[in-house]
Amino acid sequence: MYHPLSYASNSICLALLLAACSRGIALPAHAEDSPGVLSFNRDIRPILSDKCFACHGFDAKQRQADLRLDTVEGAYAISGEGKVAIKPSDLQGSELWHRIISDDPQQRMPPAESNKTLSAEEKETIKRWIEQGAAYQKHWAFEPPVRPDFPAGETKHPIDVLIAERLKREGFALSPEADRETLLRRVSLDLIGLPPSPEEIDVFLADTSPDAYEKQVDRLLASSHYGERMATFWLDVARYGDTNGYLHDLLRTGWPWRDWVVKSFNDNAPFDQFVVDQLAGDLLPAPTEQQTLATAFLRNHPITAEGGTIAAEYMNEYAADRVQTVGTAFLGLGLNCCRCHDHKFDPLTQSDFYSLQAYFNSITEKHLENNQSNAYPPLIDVPSPLLPDGDKVMVMVMQEAPEPTATFVLVRGQYDQPDATRPTPRRTPAVFGPASTEPQNRLTLARWIVSRDNPLLARVTVNRVWQQFFGTGLVKTVEDFGLQGDYPSHPELLDFLAVEFRDGDGMTTPWNVKHL
Repeated sequence: MYHPLSYASNSICLALLLAACSRGIALPAHAEDSPGVLSFNRDIRPILSDKCFACHGFDAKQRQADLRLDTVEGAYAISGEGKVAIKPSDLQGSELWHRIISDDPQQRMPPAESNKTLSAEEKETIKRWIEQGAAYQKHWAFEPPVRPDFPAGETKHPIDVLIAERLKREGFALSPEADRETLLRRVSLDLIGLPPSPEEIDVFLADTSPDAYEKQVDRLLASSHYGERMATFWLDVARYGDTNGYLHDLLRTGWPWRDWVVKSFNDNAPFDQFVVDQLAGDLLPAPTEQQTLATAFLRNHPITAEGGTIAAEYMNEYAADRVQTVGTAFLGLGLNCCRCHDHKFDPLTQSDFYSLQAYFNSITEKHLENNQSNAYPPLIDVPSPLLPDGDKVMVMVMQEAPEPTATFVLVRGQYDQPDATRPTPRRTPAVFGPASTEPQNRLTLARWIVSRDNPLLARVTVNRVWQQFFGTGLVKTVEDFGLQGDYPSHPELLDFLAVEFRDGDGMTTPWNVKHL
């Protein structure tokens, strides 16, 4: 049996301590550090998140000893015993340090039975950080991206500048430029997924103009194969399939939406509109048929076609799937944990999950109505055309019900156990700011996702594109920008790409995928 750190709230003492130690708690989310200076986001948060936050983090139900190490207020708080978990620049005054190095198994943190023992290197890192002032930072991904500054008169492309600076710090140099045929092969495979033909190679090698390579890039971006190439990645994100993905795995008509995605990339549709159309195209003023078709994105979930299903159960499953997909695709956050309980690491609650689900459950699921469990099978097969001439292709899209469905937190995520004391009106996660006062529906959610109030969409998108072309994202955990996700290998480069993608560069339009 171990004894967790014992802390009680003392707001007056906390205020005095914060005033005394304020010099180290307000660093930018990824400020450029001097050599040897540790960064909370880069060096410390990953250790604390892996080893400490499960018991001393965001989840109040699992929190031990009323101690939080995920916030500066919790870490600097003075307990009823007069102790402080972390006292900046004072190892001896930091109870956390004493617990980390204790030889007493009843006092040592993390406890042995947690299987989260700190390595000698991790202990040394925490020691140095406390000695340097124990500066906390807000989680980098939840802060707005900021375009880095570049030296006046710099002629190199900003990407080259940022990469070269990092290589220099690490003691490396750029590799020699590839030969022209290799360059053409690489860019062709990247942009259209196909190698160049012998004739295309000959044309490129014979072109000695300064913009010969740029002309090849423009040719490839104009190819219809470009949209097909880009769509393959988005179809994976959107969990697209030509079958229901459940039990008998029957065929379904999803290909019109797939073709819409291909056309959107070929037409270089602004990415913010691409997102809004898929989440709420049917709710736009006077929506076109194509904008309504785009909402089939929200219908890509597995579908049951078996008899005897419980409609309420699968309505809940489908809506939960939409929440998870929106979190992954547009926020880079795993929201599934919050379906049953508050997130163990990220500042996301169970109420946040069901408030998001409230955007997606006010529709009719025709295929779940009037299920017949004893329908007679056909007695004889009669050949007939799959789509007789003149028949319309039917695609499942979104259509909002006249009134929102009342939504509540579901106890342990069970569809038949709503907690009537915990209603969840539509709103975005509280960590991103106060709820909007305007009427909420999928369109307001979509517009928030593409707005500047959401710091994640541009970063998540450019990181996913970087992974497509280079194999590994600038953030390796492409679908997890939360506290358990990896810190960016090049944070300034990630923010440069995100801001330029979102805002344009003065010569190109915002959200321009081909420019990216």
